[in-house]
Amino acid sequence: MAAAADHRGALEIIEAGQRVDLLMTDLVMPSGIGGFTLARMARLRRPGLKILYLTGYDIPEDARRTSGRILRKPLAREPLIAAIRELIH
Repeated sequence: MAAAADHRGALEIIEAGQRVDLLMTDLVMPSGIGGFTLARMARLRRPGLKILYLTGYDIPEDARRTSGRILRKPLAREPLIAAIRELIH
């Protein structure tokens, strides 16, 4: 498992050719690049990449049309595990 501190680090991991089964990203990040933008950038490099979005905010209506799964924070263990299993299997 690889972890990145920001969107740049996440893209570096993807571009380095490391195996990435799932991208977990917050919808709102301090870098100014949101999770949806990061996911689009990552999928340009890895089409079909599975995405799990996390947010502590209300989920915007347009977000419900995204290809990926959105979980509300704070995260409970079982829903998180279920979402990961659903996405990578």
